[in-house]
Amino acid sequence: MEKSGHDPCLDTQHGFCGDQGAIFFSPNETWPQPPWWVHKMILDSAPLADELVAVHVDGAVNATHPGCANCWAMPCCGLDVLAAKAKSGDTLVLRIVNSGTVAINVTLDFLATGLGGSAGSARVPSSYVRTTLASTTGAAEGPNTDNPIWDSRRHVPVVSPRVPFETARSGLMVPPISFEILVFTLGAV
Repeated sequence: MEKSGHDPCLDTQHGFCGDQGAIFFSPNETWPQPPWWVHKMILDSAPLADELVAVHVDGAVNATHPGCANCWAMPCCGLDVLAAKAKSGDTLVLRIVNSGTVAINVTLDFLATGLGGSAGSARVPSSYVRTTLASTTGAAEGPNTDNPIWDSRRHVPVVSPRVPFETARSGLMVPPISFEILVFTLGAV
């Protein structure tokens, strides 16, 4: 990982002038930036699921992303979802990126046959834990925001307590410009 705390416009030919790196240092403090938290969230959830699962996202998101003239030109806006399950069939992990600047209400629907088990013993979600990395200021600050030294925990993952899957059926609000990991416990039908 890069360990730089400041970029004095060394990369102006690419149109960027600002701080770089995943970890910042000062004489008396070390603190992670939002990209570091994304890597940590992925690393922490990786051992839970090791087989990719097909995902289908319906609908479109009408939002704009800083620097994008055309929202429908990916990857400027919308949801990106990666799903994986444990070989044992007891866990499903969804990683969701909302790169748009508006919150999105997401309804999850699972085809039990895609989650493992044989006919008559399909697996379905019973509960889940949600970890969200989004701005704590409530504003869609954009992907180049940081954790400044005076607010070093502005963007950190927030882990919600385990809840029954039924609470997700009415919809989950995915914050703007966010990364989420949902870890589902699967039970037999």
